[in-house]
Amino acid sequence: MASRIPIRGVSDRGSVARMIDEHMSGERKVRPLLEYQSDPLSFLIDVLAVPRETLVWSEHPEYATHKWDGTPDPLVRACDVLAGKVAGKKHVAIEAATGTQKTFTAAGLVLWFLACFEDSLVVTTAPMERQLKQNLWKEIGVHLMPFKKRFPRAQSLDLKIRMRPVLEDPMTGNETRQEKWAAVGWTAGVDAGADSAVRSQGFHAEHMLIVVEEFPGMDPSVVTALKNTATAPHNILLGLGNPDHQLDPLHQFSELPAVEAIRISAFDHPNIVCRKASIVPGATSEAFIAEKRAEYGETGPLFLSRVRGLSPREAHNALIKAAWLEDAARKWDDPALYESMSDGPLALGVDPAQSENGDRCALARWKGSVLERVERIPSRDALAFGEHVWDIMQEDGVRPEHVAVDSVGVGSNVVNYLRRVLPPGPSVRVIEGGAEDPIEGAMKSAVATMAPGREYQADSNQFLNMRAQVYWQLSQDLAAGLVAMPKHAGLWRELMAPTYSTENGVVRIEKKESIIKKLGRSPDFADAVVYGNFVRPRTLGLRGPQKPEVREGQSPGYDYASQRPRERHQSAEDEIDQIFRRAGRSPLAGRYVSRQR
Repeated sequence: MASRIPIRGVSDRGSVARMIDEHMSGERKVRPLLEYQSDPLSFLIDVLAVPRETLVWSEHPEYATHKWDGTPDPLVRACDVLAGKVAGKKHVAIEAATGTQKTFTAAGLVLWFLACFEDSLVVTTAPMERQLKQNLWKEIGVHLMPFKKRFPRAQSLDLKIRMRPVLEDPMTGNETRQEKWAAVGWTAGVDAGADSAVRSQGFHAEHMLIVVEEFPGMDPSVVTALKNTATAPHNILLGLGNPDHQLDPLHQFSELPAVEAIRISAFDHPNIVCRKASIVPGATSEAFIAEKRAEYGETGPLFLSRVRGLSPREAHNALIKAAWLEDAARKWDDPALYESMSDGPLALGVDPAQSENGDRCALARWKGSVLERVERIPSRDALAFGEHVWDIMQEDGVRPEHVAVDSVGVGSNVVNYLRRVLPPGPSVRVIEGGAEDPIEGAMKSAVATMAPGREYQADSNQFLNMRAQVYWQLSQDLAAGLVAMPKHAGLWRELMAPTYSTENGVVRIEKKESIIKKLGRSPDFADAVVYGNFVRPRTLGLRGPQKPEVREGQSPGYDYASQRPRERHQSAEDEIDQIFRRAGRSPLAGRYVSRQR
């Protein structure tokens, strides 16, 4: 008669039968720690020997009067969600300050999942392999010694842990490597593209944990693929990182309904609250916070991210700031300002598209310095869209030099159509995103000599391409408070997406391909708006030796008494006209400015 086998918390799938067979044969097998399946916090403390005081912060006496800046007891909260203890929440997104134990704790949770669920798969990933090795897997290595006391047969390799290194065939005695119950490290690269996204869909298991380190830098296509591959009820995603901005993949993931958003602030860490850096050696400190406060200021995006774990509204190097858009919206909502700023000719920004699925073209309508509206128009035929633009130009009297069309791809069809139907004279302005303009330098020189008070605030920057210039123009107009536009969530998100850099005075804007990955769509609204802004009529500034009286905070290029732009500086405008004529272009096309008619 076989002796009785104590069975505790055994899962289904024939586990009882397997345990009896193993006992009868006398063969030792790796068994999961079933008692910790719903208690990852105790696993970290009991099995991995992590001090409780470093995980459950609120048990320190100093927290009795502490006002939490981020999520209360964030590490405990993460454990509860992953264990299925929080209704309606399956996945976890951790936006954390620097040095707040997010990676150390995530490494322990990798081993918890692996230890407690038989035949489980843990997939760890990051934008680059170096990040994965130096961060998450380095911390996994810290936990390996106590882990192997419970699982001495576990095999640790480069970016891999096998719970059953070999499996012996009882009939032949042959041994084979076992990959079924394992943790693996996998990277797709920063600009992974479709191929890596497809490969990332190949991970499947009944019990699967996907841990994404440095989540803000992940390729959105790979993130989407990982989310789509987590199909089984017990497939969980844990994403973590220092947030960059509200458009980054981590913050976008945190806003999904089934995701618990956890924020870890340095101001909540026991080293800070208890004023004792030795509680978690090497973690955040008061000196670190003071250094970042002095470097970035308390409201700076990098201070918010690295110290408080907050996602700034835009990246620290975003070309267009949220505050500028809010100011433009206030002007749009003010009837008096709307009327005065819209006193001028119409201008159109056109971003064509064409496909069998009816991709939407975008059309932005400017009147004076007011963006009246921006809309997407379904179109299966670029020529038909060109006819639509031509109808608007005729009905509303829009001059060709105040119409800008993206000529890349099918946009060339729209440009060619408009050129055919237009009478002799000025033509529409062609915007080629990657093209450089041959008269850039000459225009820079002419604009720099204009009288102060002009609407366009010239600077010494050069631009990598036309796309950089038209986006830079709108950013400068918004920063100077020179335009009004409505609140429009889709448009604002697209306008705040691009980042920029300057190298030797050359402005470079984030590549459109990168913007598309970030947004998950093409920035059609934004493109149409910046095109229209670039060709709308502008004022050049003042004429004559007498400077008008200007009150503090007012623009010297605007007559506040008559509510109209002041007289322009004709000599500068004449010089610009000559430059265009020498280049074989209509002087009405305008580089930064165009003459009002």
